[in-house]
Amino acid sequence: HPVRVITDTPAEARPALLSAWQQQQNALAKLAPDKPVVLISTAGGGLRAAYWTALILGKLQQNVPQFDQQLFAISGVSGGSVGSMFYIASLQHAQQADYAARLLDAVGRDYLAPVTASMLYGDLAARFIPFNGIDDRAAALESGWEHGFADVFAGPCTMASSFTAFYFGHDCDRQTWKPLLFSNGTLEETGQRIV
Repeated sequence: HPVRVITDTPAEARPALLSAWQQQQNALAKLAPDKPVVLISTAGGGLRAAYWTALILGKLQQNVPQFDQQLFAISGVSGGSVGSMFYIASLQHAQQADYAARLLDAVGRDYLAPVTASMLYGDLAARFIPFNGIDDRAAALESGWEHGFADVFAGPCTMASSFTAFYFGHDCDRQTWKPLLFSNGTLEETGQRIV
């Protein structure tokens, strides 16, 4: 399927890691100087890892005042990256009393059904009629995440937003610090990390 291209923020406008660190340190010093900086690493494991990651991050956000302001970065692989992305996208709703439950509702939806339907219809049809215009499984999964998130969290900043919109977009409250997200992958054959 076509890969989405980030066109809203040129690469030179994005801060370097050191300037992001300084920005977070300055914000944290004003907000809560006695709070430590937090780094999180999440494991892979498909939708179970996504749910577990969202559960922990949602509970920390709900129970630790200004947790997202202490959190510098989240590094995740596979499902852990998915749960982390749901968390980053949902931060604009973190002040709601039922935030953690709503985050789990968004992550815990049935995302296997659209993938299965795409496999049985789109991918199978593509074996006989190439370029049939039907989305493949990856596009169906992305679309499922976008719709599942939008069903729970309404607003201009959603999973359909550009990845950079969470940090630079006008609709995504860019004035507030948001933890950096490092989505990693691994080579299937060797397990070697891809960052």
